Amino acid sequence: MGYLLRAIGLYEDGLVNTVTGELYARYEYRAEPYRARLFAFGAMRNDDLHPAVIQLTWGGEVLPFIFERFTQNEMQKAQNDQWDEVGRELYDVAVNLRDVDAFSGKVLRQMT
Repeated sequence: MGYLLRAIGLYEDGLVNTVTGELYARYEYRAEPYRARLFAFGAMRNDDLHPAVIQLTWGGEVLPFIFERFTQNEMQKAQNDQWDEVGRELYDVAVNLRDVDAFSGKVLRQMT
């Protein structure tokens, strides 16, 4: 986790170990103006995770959010040559299918 926090660059190196320790112990770190929290992404929610961990499911929250961003901002997102292959593919599928359920279903099938 320290590697990730250093790569993001939000916290000074001297603070990274403190932030990491708080994330492991309490699942969040708060120090104005920033707050770091743990998120879990998966096919379904896991009742065994601590309640402080934010859980997002691919089909329930993540893919519908991506679909909405791409289709509601299609013109702004159309210039995406600088994106990686996955981002461009997600955009293409969203604007070609134009249906959130079809989009989510196709992406979920490709993920497995």
